[in-house]
Amino acid sequence: MRLSDIGYRLPKRNDAERRGYDSLATLLVAAGAEHEDPQHRLAATEPANALPTTTLDTTDAAPHLRFDGIEVDERVGEFALVGDDAAPSTTSTQRETEGPADESPTLSAVAARLSEHVAALDHSGVNIPESTLLATRWNKLIDTFAAECAVYRYPTGAPFPFVIPTTDAEFRDDIERFTAERTARFEVVYDEQATRPALQFAFRSDLTRARAESLFPSGFTIPGLEDAFRCVPVTSPWPEVAVRVDVYYDDVEDDWATGEWLVAEGGRIEP
Repeated sequence: MRLSDIGYRLPKRNDAERRGYDSLATLLVAAGAEHEDPQHRLAATEPANALPTTTLDTTDAAPHLRFDGIEVDERVGEFALVGDDAAPSTTSTQRETEGPADESPTLSAVAARLSEHVAALDHSGVNIPESTLLATRWNKLIDTFAAECAVYRYPTGAPFPFVIPTTDAEFRDDIERFTAERTARFEVVYDEQATRPALQFAFRSDLTRARAESLFPSGFTIPGLEDAFRCVPVTSPWPEVAVRVDVYYDDVEDDWATGEWLVAEGGRIEP
């Protein structure tokens, strides 16, 4: 088997969740997602037939990530990472909104400011708090991914490997052709600071750093990556999971956009 799709499954249990879902869909459409009712699907255009794809769909269950083609079942509170043979929580949490107790914008506000500037979805991902997952379970999770898709280390050694879409031949051998259209990658973060799981969506844009700072004053930068992108925590409408939008500036490095840096400097993780 191969990991064929990474699915973000988010409920619409109240007005806030409906607005959040629709706003996220708007951003993904701006990034090139096709609406195949009821899903929004992003697939690499070069090379063709690269897997996994990325989808957004609603659910009657709690928020979760669905991995088609692999067997995984990890629970982080009411949030879950599930594969072919696992089921997410059926919780019916009904709180209207939940998020940082500050001036973080809603997904609707972010979409209104960002959608016309989106060029592509560089990557999406999930941050898993260290406090909620034993290291042995984390290692098993990464091994599970590595057996069914192409996973690469982050070159600094930090615990956030990336899944890069590949053709069958590239999955069997390795990536040798690098293109910025090989999107969207998927990042898995073993987060020592987080207290609850978080979904992240990192968009390439036509914004300069100064313009991004002006549009998203509540955002922040990561030391060493100040000139690459701006992180924008949002007020998540889903109580089970936090949400962050990252905005890459218009001069993103070629070896990052194509994945060459991850492949050449990080190296592939073998199961």
